Amino acid sequence: MRAIAWGGLAFTIFLATTLIGPAASQEEDASTGCSFTYFDPNCSPSGWISFILGDILLAGLLALLLYYLQRKHNAKIDDTTRKIEEILQRGNQSRNRRVIFACQSLKDGFGVILVSIGLMNMKLKAAKAGDDVSALIFEQKETMGRAISNSHDAVGKATEGLDPMLVENIYRLLTRLDSIQPDTGAGTGFPEYDYIKDTIRGFTDSLNAEVERIKEHQ
Repeated sequence: MRAIAWGGLAFTIFLATTLIGPAASQEEDASTGCSFTYFDPNCSPSGWISFILGDILLAGLLALLLYYLQRKHNAKIDDTTRKIEEILQRGNQSRNRRVIFACQSLKDGFGVILVSIGLMNMKLKAAKAGDDVSALIFEQKETMGRAISNSHDAVGKATEGLDPMLVENIYRLLTRLDSIQPDTGAGTGFPEYDYIKDTIRGFTDSLNAEVERIKEHQ
């Protein structure tokens, strides 16, 4: 707004001088019989010269003023753009840190799940008829349940920075784990033990790759 005001003022001065200059010259030439609009070698060219030089001077001053105002305006735009870019960069860095932390939490949760199902697998295989299977694996089952819940929270926090397909597959595995009844594996081992173990290891490798990708683009 300030630049527009200065530009308007300069244009007003330029316009007023342009209109007043010829009028003054016409009054002077009227007394000598000369016309401002008709060039006569016998008439004084002072009116024309002052008019032309005045216009050139004012045009130059106006150009300098507009150039200064434009540079000042561009500098403000550049400064605003730089600040916006810094804000966006800080936002991206903050998001990346959250995603990396969530990935680490997921890997920790997967580690707890692997240990829990590994212990349950051994106990279930060794279980005999008449054993209280629920009591036998109660501690590991509770630990696995907490790890599944924490992993759900972690993958939710990492959603914005991870491959959507990877996120969906992790959710599916966690849901599948949550629905398994370990007690049914008495004498045979933890249900789907090998599949779950291999899938979790694959997810861990994928999470490591995602973290490396994020770090490379920071």
